Amino acid sequence: MFSINFQTDRFDYYRRHARTTLPHLTLRKVANLALNFYELRVKTPTPRSLPLYLKVEPTPLCHMACPGCRHRDPEYKKQFDPTMRLGLEEFKRVIDPLADTLIGISFSLRGEPLINRNLPSLVKYAHDKNIGTTFPSNLSIPMDKEFAEDIVSSGLDAMFVSLDGATEESYSKYRIGGNFELVRKNVGLLSQAKRDLKSKSPRLIWKFVIFEYNRAEIPAVRGEYKDLGFDEVEFVEDYTGKAFQEEERNFNKQLVEKKAACFFPWNTMIVTYDGDVKPCCIRPTDFALGNVNDGPIEIWRSEAYRQLRLGFATEGYGENMHPVCRACVGLAPKLPPIQIKVKVKKQQLVAS
Repeated sequence: MFSINFQTDRFDYYRRHARTTLPHLTLRKVANLALNFYELRVKTPTPRSLPLYLKVEPTPLCHMACPGCRHRDPEYKKQFDPTMRLGLEEFKRVIDPLADTLIGISFSLRGEPLINRNLPSLVKYAHDKNIGTTFPSNLSIPMDKEFAEDIVSSGLDAMFVSLDGATEESYSKYRIGGNFELVRKNVGLLSQAKRDLKSKSPRLIWKFVIFEYNRAEIPAVRGEYKDLGFDEVEFVEDYTGKAFQEEERNFNKQLVEKKAACFFPWNTMIVTYDGDVKPCCIRPTDFALGNVNDGPIEIWRSEAYRQLRLGFATEGYGENMHPVCRACVGLAPKLPPIQIKVKVKKQQLVAS
């Protein structure tokens, strides 16, 4: 199975996560989902529904330096403390108040999730709460049979593996610091662990970002993904390329013409490793809406979130919209790159 995905349409967002979330639905979750869809449509500033999804950051650390990521800048990397990893007790404080209505969690934001070696225990805790779980990974990390089996036995639903080349030459053009053969070896370890444990999950999805230099490799990827141990392959246009940019402009144009709301403030909460709540994953360090130590439900219905949602009100659409949101939907020029110092809260961290 393969797909080509521009990742701009909200319904495509739901479609991509449907196979992960459907097995975990309950009547209460369906009721919350229906109310959430309604409140998004009518732009309720303080919703009664709770977030459908969480995006939780296991760590902001990454060992690679891909051109499209801030981690390409050595100075940016210096801002992070090596112990910045989410611990299980901190994770429990994030999801316990929301577990009965959450349908999915993506363990991702700024870093490589598997740098946090506690990740399988976080996934297992969410899985035991009947919540769908996924994460992306460059998978260019040391892995042995035991760790692969820990990942599989955690109950993880899907892993998106960033492998942007069918050859080492094309892969190394973008995944700076990555190891092509190590990624392929790790996919094999995970695939073997699934067979050994007689598990159909996680689905191993080859996420192939399309650049002009690797576009000709698409047929080869379609032909070999199963042989390598992948279950699916997903082709994603490079976000800096013409195809993606055009799709994004068209999407934003329709959004503004319809005076529609962005879905993030209504159905997805983003939480950093140290508990800060962010409005979306586009520019996650620009501003926070609170910290989960104050209670995720309380933050979700806080005045800060209410004001963010009011920026999408139909009357005067965009007038009171947050500058980041205005730039994102195309009502203002794109914001320049930023460098924000990361707060160190060692008392909240658990190193692996």
